[in-house]
Amino acid sequence: PVCSDTFPARLCLAMTFAEYVCWFVVVCELHFRHTASVGFAAAVFPAVHRAVQWLLRLLSNRDGAVLARVGLGQGATWHVPEQVVGAPTDLNCLLVLSLAAAIRLGKQGTGLPSDQPPLSTWARTRQGLILAINERMWSEDLGAYLCSDSPDGAVLQDANLSAIYAGVASPARAGRALAYLGRHCECAVGPLTCAADHFPVGTSYVSPFASFRTLLAHLQLRQGGPLLEAVRKLWGHMVRTDPGNVFWEKVARNGMAEAYSHMQCPRSFTSRCHGWSAGPTYALSAGVLGVTPSAPGYASATVAPLLGDLQWATGTIPTPLGPIEVTWERSGDAECLMELRLPAGVTAAVTLPMPQMHPITLGGVLHEDNGGSSIITVGGPCLRRWATAQAPHSFSIP
Repeated sequence: PVCSDTFPARLCLAMTFAEYVCWFVVVCELHFRHTASVGFAAAVFPAVHRAVQWLLRLLSNRDGAVLARVGLGQGATWHVPEQVVGAPTDLNCLLVLSLAAAIRLGKQGTGLPSDQPPLSTWARTRQGLILAINERMWSEDLGAYLCSDSPDGAVLQDANLSAIYAGVASPARAGRALAYLGRHCECAVGPLTCAADHFPVGTSYVSPFASFRTLLAHLQLRQGGPLLEAVRKLWGHMVRTDPGNVFWEKVARNGMAEAYSHMQCPRSFTSRCHGWSAGPTYALSAGVLGVTPSAPGYASATVAPLLGDLQWATGTIPTPLGPIEVTWERSGDAECLMELRLPAGVTAAVTLPMPQMHPITLGGVLHEDNGGSSIITVGGPCLRRWATAQAPHSFSIP
């Protein structure tokens, strides 16, 4: 329980974190997407359905905009005791994300028809939320999303990043929002939750939980360089600083692990080895290796590596059909060699990391059968290599 003057002890046990309910729905669908376990989908979908229906009870129509609103007993934001006034932008964006996840799980995992309730109802609600968020929360003057539909709302990190990852923000708005955060919400050790303390809406510190969404936003926009920079800045700082080589729950502006003492609890508390700081594991696999499922269980996959400023990368993605192995190495800024191994049953849409890469045999013979196309389709089982014309045809990776 979280106890403070804002949240008396008698109310703590009744508190539910609405954003965590959204993440529950999202991760259930992600598990199905990575495993294609129909048994899991059938078992978990009733709980997902109940979670979505509970979230939809937070919706209310004020001044013609239907948005989710929170309060004691009906959902709190993740950073209590801070409370966003009005309809929290972060929560509403995560509701958009969770509705999309629930629709996919219902359709692909349980066979529910998408043109009938509840999936059709959820789809209409989702589209309405996207329109309302962009109409009520976006500030054209600032070039960023406000933390809520309140006219005096602050700009918070989580709201803008969730808008990008959930697909609420257009590409143009996503770029402007990231630029705003880069100018105003950064410190020496990573992204800030907000530019300055804005209590009761938010306090300014570095949250690995919220900053994982920085990585997700860069993935969404296919920005390899900024993704790697964000990993090095925050998580690299924790690696260099913590004697136990573990990641923290909360980081102060001065770069030290920080407790949640501002919550006015009898004792301050924090975690110096925290699960919600594990974001780079996913981001590097999905970004630098570039492997993500485009159909449940990797029956089809996307392979689209983001090189950033790295010289090489190699790794294996476990799938129900067998491992997908990716290795790439660059030589300068214009030459690259890439190898992909697919198991039987997997078809991959491959976005080659550099232009004018062509297939080569393991003996180093260059072919022109993809005509220099940057996106090709490959079916497993296979071992394929591509290279630019002058790239070495063997790896020197240590």
